[in-house]
Amino acid sequence: MRSRLMPVAVLAIAGFATAALVASGGSAQAPGARTLTFKELNRGSTFNFVDNAPLSRKRHGFPVSSSPGDLIMFSTRLADQAGKVAGTLEGTCTVVKGSRSFEQSQFICNAVASLTGGTMTLEARAKFSENTTTAAITGGTGAYNGARGTFKSVTRNDRSTDTFSLLAG
Repeated sequence: MRSRLMPVAVLAIAGFATAALVASGGSAQAPGARTLTFKELNRGSTFNFVDNAPLSRKRHGFPVSSSPGDLIMFSTRLADQAGKVAGTLEGTCTVVKGSRSFEQSQFICNAVASLTGGTMTLEARAKFSENTTTAAITGGTGAYNGARGTFKSVTRNDRSTDTFSLLAG
């Protein structure tokens, strides 16, 4: 499994709370714009593909094509800059435009980052042939109640870095 399949997911949504505490000087509820950055941890991640009819061809157990309605489900742990686990990112991606080449398929993804103090939700359009996935931060709970902003996941050498840019107020 390629690490960039997780981001869409994209979204890849980091362990916000611990990193938020580090990024905001100790208060996850501090007002103002802020940026949180996390690394996706491949170890312990899960990835499942639900192949709805018409069935996709597979190579080494992984689909080489897709059709509308096929699903990806993923879960990955997120680490803060010190390497400490800060939360999880879990989501689903649904194929909205299938392709004979899986990496050219287009997905709509929804994900939740579960963190100490609350959660954040994300929505994205993703294409796994791209190394960067951008998503909207559409809300949150607890310390992230009403969160909004932009999420960006960048994959290089099968390693993903997720950045959350939260808007003020």
